Amino acid sequence: MEFKDEVCINHLAGMVKYATVSNGVSANMDFEQFYGLHKYLEETYPLVHKTLKKEIVGKAALLYKWEGTGKSKNLPILLAAHQDVVPEGNYEGWTYPPYEGRIADGYLWGRGASDCKSNMMAHFEAIEALISEGFTPDYDIYLAYGYNEEVGGGDYNSAAAMCDVLKERGVTLGCVIDEGGGVGMDEREGVSVPIGYVRTGEKGYADFIFTIRDKGGHSASPGKESAIAKMGQLAIDIHAAQFPYRVTKGVLDEYKAKGPYMGERGKVFMNMDKDFDAVIPYIEQAPFLAAKFHTTQAITMIKGSDQANILPTEVTMTVNCRLLEGDTVDSLMEKFKKIAGEGVEITVGTGNNPSQVSTIESNAYKCIEELTKELNPGCIVVPAISGGGTDARNYYPICDSVYRYGGFPQGSGSGAHNYNERFKIEGCHKGPEFFYKFIRKYGDFQAC
Repeated sequence: MEFKDEVCINHLAGMVKYATVSNGVSANMDFEQFYGLHKYLEETYPLVHKTLKKEIVGKAALLYKWEGTGKSKNLPILLAAHQDVVPEGNYEGWTYPPYEGRIADGYLWGRGASDCKSNMMAHFEAIEALISEGFTPDYDIYLAYGYNEEVGGGDYNSAAAMCDVLKERGVTLGCVIDEGGGVGMDEREGVSVPIGYVRTGEKGYADFIFTIRDKGGHSASPGKESAIAKMGQLAIDIHAAQFPYRVTKGVLDEYKAKGPYMGERGKVFMNMDKDFDAVIPYIEQAPFLAAKFHTTQAITMIKGSDQANILPTEVTMTVNCRLLEGDTVDSLMEKFKKIAGEGVEITVGTGNNPSQVSTIESNAYKCIEELTKELNPGCIVVPAISGGGTDARNYYPICDSVYRYGGFPQGSGSGAHNYNERFKIEGCHKGPEFFYKFIRKYGDFQAC
């Protein structure tokens, strides 16, 4: 089967036209946009909707089942993505309107083009093509598309709800593939060959909100104490108390795989479990690299009064943390309480612990690895930990082999969560091609 860039990008453009913005409070969401997207999918992929069983979970989560023949010994797979997008912000910041689905300058422009309706497109294109050829899998296939990934699940975690539905039905999965990962050069680390990154786990996420209260008053007669000054000192103390660097298995696996292609520096990183001090100088020169080796904490927001001549009665500070394997939201809370001391209230906004790290020895991972090399001659496949969160973490209760990989060329999507989000036309057929061949290959795949 040959997939065409023009067809794929046009179908993706149709998905982008629906402003499926999520909110932590479901009542504040416009679900008509989601229902419009559902109708579009039915019209664009009629064979999928004629063949697969579809059900709605919660308000708008899409859960599909493609029942197989049962001939394969391998467990079912689940392909995941999310329908929702982050708010578009000020329209003036966009080159083209965010929900027009404009195709121009070699890209499709619009909110959700790269994060992550492109993955939905890849799944549907692949399965529509397979059905048109008369193919039926020898194992069951599930598709799962939540509607509040961008807000960490909000007041109703739709991905977790779909996992619960499957768990109640006794479903155990052999593989989950969600968004994340692609194939391309990694120039930042000097790797000499293309890399297919398969994300085997993800860091945790937590927003810690610090609050200091005061009596307030008029700025013309301030007292000796200042809530903002106290918060400023606390910000300095927290910033100084960075988490220490350390080696985790997920990061060690990454550098064992790509170290041989990194020149002299690769030898240092491949040996980090025996001589970690030699890695420190490299880490301290590159924030993206340092983030792999410790839990990060970033002070992102401080708020006092709403007017210049008012002493605030409440000062808040938000510290955004990305948790490395081995740390938890609870352990971070204990650390921050010790730093803050008395008189500071600390609460957690959105928060979840790091996911478990999936094995690279499973049939599913080996199948992804082998197929990626077939489709991208000369590339290597490297397991890595994702710094961002996905819905994938919700499926560990029914699956040990949870991966984040899209099959697209690295850099196909850009501008996610920012103005001018877009997806490159050239190569956008690679995602559907990967899933088309993975579905065919997985049923009979047995790792050597």
